[in-house]
Amino acid sequence: MLKYTDPELQKAASLTINDSIRLIEIYRFDNKQIQKQTPWIDSDCVCGVLKLSCNGYHGWAEYLLHGVHKEFDLIRWANVFIQLKGISISEAVVRVKGMEEEWGAERQALIETAVLDLEWNIQHPFAVKRQNREDAQRERAQLIEQSQSYFSF
Repeated sequence: MLKYTDPELQKAASLTINDSIRLIEIYRFDNKQIQKQTPWIDSDCVCGVLKLSCNGYHGWAEYLLHGVHKEFDLIRWANVFIQLKGISISEAVVRVKGMEEEWGAERQALIETAVLDLEWNIQHPFAVKRQNREDAQRERAQLIEQSQSYFSF
């Protein structure tokens, strides 16, 4: 077994998919800003990103929902994901696979993508830079600035 002298490398090497999902964040972007960069997105779309966090590593997934009313409630739509907070990443991988009927195909695919991304990032800690607290706060501030709404649990 390799011995790491760098504390950050030691921490990364000890992280496993049995660690828990600690934070779930979902951002809904402002369509007017997005339409400037992506003209094919129309006003009845809702788009954004989902982020799962575990000990400085993250899993990301983007979503684009068509035919959504202006009164779309991001919190109500995303609240099913709260079931994953605090469970291990390996358990989340198994759990989300069977949720399409209960959650709908879009939500199930979104969370599955984020969970699998987080799992990969943890299994390959040297391929992805672990984010420190200051970087995470700066990233969150930038995402919130671009967002129409944000939900964290």
